[in-house]
Amino acid sequence: PDKIFLFFKEEKLSYKDFNIKINKIANGLLKLNVKKNDKICLLLPNMTEFLLSWFAINKIGAIMVPINIALKEKEVSYILNHSDANLIITTDKFLQTILNLKKETKINTIINIGKESFSNVLNYWEIFKDEDEDLKWCKLLEDDHVVYPYTSGTTGTPKGVMLTNRTYILTGKSYAETIGATQDDKIMTPNPLFHINAQCYSTMGSLSANASLVLLERFSASNIWKDVQKYKPTKMVLVLASASILYNRYKDGEDIRTSVEKIIAGGAPKNHYRDFEKKFSVKLQTIYSLTESPLGIMSPKDGISKDGGIGYPMKPPKGYGENIIKIVDEKNEEKLPNEIGEIIIKNQAVMDGYYKDPKATKAVLKNGFLYTGDRGYKDEEGYFFFVGRGKDILRKKGENISAIEVESVINSHPKVKESAVVGIPSDYGDDEIKAFVVVKENETISDEEIINWCLETLADFKVPRVIEYIDELPKNAMGRVMKNKLIEKDLKISYSK
Repeated sequence: PDKIFLFFKEEKLSYKDFNIKINKIANGLLKLNVKKNDKICLLLPNMTEFLLSWFAINKIGAIMVPINIALKEKEVSYILNHSDANLIITTDKFLQTILNLKKETKINTIINIGKESFSNVLNYWEIFKDEDEDLKWCKLLEDDHVVYPYTSGTTGTPKGVMLTNRTYILTGKSYAETIGATQDDKIMTPNPLFHINAQCYSTMGSLSANASLVLLERFSASNIWKDVQKYKPTKMVLVLASASILYNRYKDGEDIRTSVEKIIAGGAPKNHYRDFEKKFSVKLQTIYSLTESPLGIMSPKDGISKDGGIGYPMKPPKGYGENIIKIVDEKNEEKLPNEIGEIIIKNQAVMDGYYKDPKATKAVLKNGFLYTGDRGYKDEEGYFFFVGRGKDILRKKGENISAIEVESVINSHPKVKESAVVGIPSDYGDDEIKAFVVVKENETISDEEIINWCLETLADFKVPRVIEYIDELPKNAMGRVMKNKLIEKDLKISYSK
């Protein structure tokens, strides 16, 4: 119990103290009349209070709804309304946004972590500091819903992914086993806690192995090795974009002294797996998964075995069935080795569905499988390779971005007739967002106008950096835009953030 669970900045929390603080917060939430299955939003950066709040919420049977802190007010409003949340925990930085939105949402209780004081806002530590350190037992089941992360999909509007206790328990255990984590490990991540990656892998993986979690505030290529020197982690968890930035930033032969034995990332820059390992003197493990199924595919724990591959299906712990992953064609027939098709997944960590969206749920949960929309193949040995995302889902900085959502914003500009948004390869291994724009007759528009228009309602990472103007969009006989004909390799950077 005295073992350190969490390192954050200068703070250290033992497993015992972590649990005590969780209990105090849970008791405080019960006094605020929070009931089982109530939705509580967290609009928080990486901080100790995020973890404490999340576990306290789940410990009393309520559901945590994490919100990406990069979202704009309109995007936050949608999640607050759609999730039916009536309580939110936030910080000074985002408090005014929540106060602005309170009247148009069901939020009736705001808890703030910070110095700002308002008559209708509760202070986080004031309301929890005197609560009991013991929590009355609450009956929790493995199939209880615990977290509703919102993710972009092909329909454009974000969808709440209904995840259970079972999802987190079995994914954490499987991940810890797959990376070879033990109680002697310190697992460090700069990945945001509002993402499934930091939740299921870094946090639940650390807990499952009785290891220590080193949580960074954010990713910084210039500071990451200073953090390594400070905390001396043994394993580090990154997203693909972060791994790519590190790879491109540091020169071969540069003296990088590190305690890190292994880096786990969503791929490596342009498939330079061996080069990455050599440059940083680490083993690299790659992972493929989705918010809808955190239990996915990982390379073997002894490092990458095949360049460009993502690995084998993660093995669930004993008693949690199998993790069946197939490659199928449009007729739902399994493809032969080395033939590209859609990746489909069946395991007990797969989501229960999308919150209040049976139509979208039915579209992806079929025949007992999750149809990912992603493209890939496997070789004769069953080793999987990832080819690309579904046509209307883009991936940037670890975020899923809906092309349809971006198109709808661009199309709402009074000078724009229509647009098509696609992903083109970036230097960092993920997608660069490109917009093809058809301007209305007798109108002219600049890149700056479109970018500023998008910035009013879209998070920065969703805004196109490349814009091309064309007379018309190529369409098939059904009137659908043929995006494959639009994708070009040349990049003209018109927006740098």
